[in-house]
Amino acid sequence: MNKNNIKLGLFVISGLILMMAVFFYIGSDSGIFTSKFELRAKFKNSNGLREGSNVLFSGMQAGSVKSVKLSERDDIEVIMLIDKDIAKHIDNSAKASIGTEGIIGNAVVNILPYGKPGRPVQEKEYLTADTKPGVDEILNTLSASNNNIHDISKSLKNTVHKIDSSQILKLINDKAFAENLKLSILKIRQSTENIENLSSTAEAIITSTRQGKGATGLLLANKDFESQLKQTFNNVNAASNNLNTVSNELITVGKNLQTFSKNIENGKGPVNALITDTVLTKNINNSLYNIEKGTEGFNQNMEALKHNFLFRGYFRKQEKKKRETEKQNLQR
Repeated sequence: MNKNNIKLGLFVISGLILMMAVFFYIGSDSGIFTSKFELRAKFKNSNGLREGSNVLFSGMQAGSVKSVKLSERDDIEVIMLIDKDIAKHIDNSAKASIGTEGIIGNAVVNILPYGKPGRPVQEKEYLTADTKPGVDEILNTLSASNNNIHDISKSLKNTVHKIDSSQILKLINDKAFAENLKLSILKIRQSTENIENLSSTAEAIITSTRQGKGATGLLLANKDFESQLKQTFNNVNAASNNLNTVSNELITVGKNLQTFSKNIENGKGPVNALITDTVLTKNINNSLYNIEKGTEGFNQNMEALKHNFLFRGYFRKQEKKKRETEKQNLQR
């Protein structure tokens, strides 16, 4: 009897010790025996978050979820209990998001610093919610992407079949087409090189001109060129003024000649008297006739002298000298 009581007592004591150890472990994990700091956040979707879910700060265990309830604005209000030792490291710029432990684990609240550090959070303060896609949204996105890939592969397959049966493949396999394409590329390359050479030459010319080299550069760099050019323009202007003066004088002379001609036509002046005097005109005609006869006789006498043996040598020398002079003029 005593042995059974002793065994029962030991069993009860062992159970109590084990129960206390379990309570202590659970309490230390859930923060029952530590002082708490309350924080809040509002989400559009709880994503399976429930009371007692873990709260992580930068990946470290920081507390647990006290409650998950629907607010008046149809938002999900989450109240969290955070260890005070960790709460003092959380500032008001931190953001809270709902995630999972692993890929398909339990839902947890992740608190992460964001932006520049701010002031420390206060009791019952609301953290900014950072909405991230849940597992269902990710699976839906993957499903849509899979459908798109299927459609793309189907379209690509049809395109390959069309190319296989089209003329493009024949052109690709045509050796003559490949040679022509190669020649075209070579000509394009040569044209590009020519353009580069032309550009280099133009750049060299511009540089030489700026440095005052060459005819154009000398003109541009010569400081006296501008003054000479101005002097030339002044000379041209002066010549133009002189031409205007001469033109005015010619106009005056023309007017005088016109007046003189009108006077002759009207029978005024000594010139008209000379022209209208018939006796004077007859005498002038007789004088011209006598001069013409005398000139003709003089020419005949000269021809006779040329054939005379006394003057023949003289005239031959004159003709020879005349031919040599003409020959020298032609050689010049």
